[in-house]
Amino acid sequence: PRVDGAHAIYDPPIDEFTVVRSHVAVGQSAALPALQGPQIVLVAEGQGQLVAGDETLPLSPGLVYFVCPGTQCMLTATDGALVTYTAHCL
Repeated sequence: PRVDGAHAIYDPPIDEFTVVRSHVAVGQSAALPALQGPQIVLVAEGQGQLVAGDETLPLSPGLVYFVCPGTQCMLTATDGALVTYTAHCL
């Protein structure tokens, strides 16, 4: 994977999508940029919050969120390190 701060980027051998693993330390935040296509965020570990615009959503293992195109999100870890996987179309 290619590492960019809190994010490890996995480019599978197909052109349709990419998977990003985000690892956010407790008390820290990491941005998911606004993209032209939709994103799906899966929470693997930890507790936290996903902030998109004026909406704040809880993050805990097993939760999955659909992020509309053009929406920037902020991931914040509140209880232990937060690990998410985000799939997005290119």
